[in-house]
Amino acid sequence: MNYKAKILIIICIIASIEAKAQNENILIGLNSPAYGVSIKTNFNSTGLAGWARGFSISNEDLTEKFISFSAKGTTDQNGSSFDYGYIGRKYNDTFMVFRPNGNIGIGTTTPYAPLVIAKTPSSYAKQFVLTDDSGKYNLFTEYPGDGKNYLNLYMKNENNSKKVRISPQGSSYFNGGNIGIGTQSPTAKLEIKSGLGNAFSVGSSNEGGRIYTSYENNSGTLNFTEHDDPFVLSFTQASTNTNEKIIFDQGNFGIGTTTMGSHKLAVEGSIGAREIKVEANGWSDFVFENTYQLPSLKEVENHIQQKGHLKDIPSAKEVEENGIFLGEMDAKLLQKIEELTLYTIAQEKKILSLENKNSTIEKLEKENEFLTAKLLELQKRIQKLENKN
Repeated sequence: MNYKAKILIIICIIASIEAKAQNENILIGLNSPAYGVSIKTNFNSTGLAGWARGFSISNEDLTEKFISFSAKGTTDQNGSSFDYGYIGRKYNDTFMVFRPNGNIGIGTTTPYAPLVIAKTPSSYAKQFVLTDDSGKYNLFTEYPGDGKNYLNLYMKNENNSKKVRISPQGSSYFNGGNIGIGTQSPTAKLEIKSGLGNAFSVGSSNEGGRIYTSYENNSGTLNFTEHDDPFVLSFTQASTNTNEKIIFDQGNFGIGTTTMGSHKLAVEGSIGAREIKVEANGWSDFVFENTYQLPSLKEVENHIQQKGHLKDIPSAKEVEENGIFLGEMDAKLLQKIEELTLYTIAQEKKILSLENKNSTIEKLEKENEFLTAKLLELQKRIQKLENKN
């Protein structure tokens, strides 16, 4: 048989197939329809009805469909409408659904996003897996089991070890390398490369407290905000298990104490410093003014005998109960030093006056001695003259 006869036989077979396949609802052809196969949804219906049409692969007696590539919709007297396309056994037993808006659903016929995977929770069941050629799943979701209805997201490394876990409940972790926010080359376990304004925020201003950064008045600021309870910074020396706290409450700070009273800063313990500057409201130079009434030493003595301490100086009991204000006490001590200076000046004047008097007395005594000697000498001469006569 020559090649022309073979070609004629092939054309006849194709024409026969095309003639048998073509009817008003199913179109199969080489030139028309444009996509090779077209199935029409021509249904005569006076009321609302559903339809599903497509291609199926079934068993020998058509009692079980293995897989279908189909579409589902509804029809009425006005024509047909399209609900979704699907791959599955039948329209209500689908593997994957394609909605008219482009959304794809796996396990659901109503995907509300470009891709929705829906699956009934089961213990450690994986919902989504991204794997490599070796079969190791590197990115996957998993139900935690124990009746908990939420998913955890995991990432594994080349050794199949879990390195990242993101969980809506329980613990989340990142176990490897550095994390960068705003940078592709973090140099620390967590590096945030950003302006200080809203760089990070922890907590809530309405629930216990909040720590956050801001940029105010050309300065970066680390903010601590409390709600009702005091804000506490706790420091622990692990080797000695020593703990110390800084408490912020109602605008006041306490170091090692929660009893701040009206003090802006209260410290339980000593403070070491090379220098302390106290800005006092007043000083004690009024002692040197002419109008100042300097108490007499007798008055000072009487007050000490009656009260047991200097005037205007608190007693030991008062200091123990109430403490002292450093600036005020320095001013009072200076007042006593200046009073003592005035007493010393007065004593000096008295001493100089007495010394002057003593000097005059000594001079008179010397003159008296001289006159006495002269008198004795005259008496001796007179006695001699009397003896001659």
